[in-house]
Amino acid sequence: MSTPSPDTGDERGLLLRRPAPIESLLHRLRLNHAILSVRLAGAPRWYSSLVIAVGPNYSHVDLDALHPPPLTAPTAGTGMAIHARIDGGDLRLRSEVIGPCRVEKLPALRIAFPHTAFVRERRINFRLPLSPRLGLAPSHIVHAGTECHAPLADISTDGAAALLSRPLEAPIGSSLQCQIDLPGLKLDTEAELRSSTAVRHGWRVGMQFAPLQADRRERLQRAILALERHLIRTRAARS
Repeated sequence: MSTPSPDTGDERGLLLRRPAPIESLLHRLRLNHAILSVRLAGAPRWYSSLVIAVGPNYSHVDLDALHPPPLTAPTAGTGMAIHARIDGGDLRLRSEVIGPCRVEKLPALRIAFPHTAFVRERRINFRLPLSPRLGLAPSHIVHAGTECHAPLADISTDGAAALLSRPLEAPIGSSLQCQIDLPGLKLDTEAELRSSTAVRHGWRVGMQFAPLQADRRERLQRAILALERHLIRTRAARS
């Protein structure tokens, strides 16, 4: 049995060739319900999916049924590219279809275990843009006793940007008290003011959250992933 080539890295990212760390990444995608972007060989569009099971002994991976359903069901041996975000970086995998299956009585797609994975780290954590069409309740920012109701423009586990109707009378680096209001989550945290920029119809302020405890960070991450999944489903329904 041949020994897998060692993992290699450069300024662009890390190429994983050993199955154990690839399996670990797949389990993290599964546990975090991370949205996958999947493109089948020869197909022009991307589909969304989730990792729902990782087979034993690096044998296979089960994905949630592709959404929207392809016009033609993928056949065994069809190649696929898989992209996902993990820890603020990009994860890229390549695999091929084994065939349809069912997991807990639900339709799924079984694919071969990926033998390589490329992870490209980002200096800045991924932030999810938030459209006003989502109808989210405004969050709250307090500085020196003055409270502002602020719709969020984007969000990550490390910070957020908010839109204000008037400039925040605070220098860059000021400490802010924030209540982040997302579906299923109200998060009270301190934040540092990192930027304040005039935009159309108001001001955009960028904030970096104070370090969050692991359980609070996980709750925030789950809320962001749920929003991202909702946005992907909505875009797919309109296309």
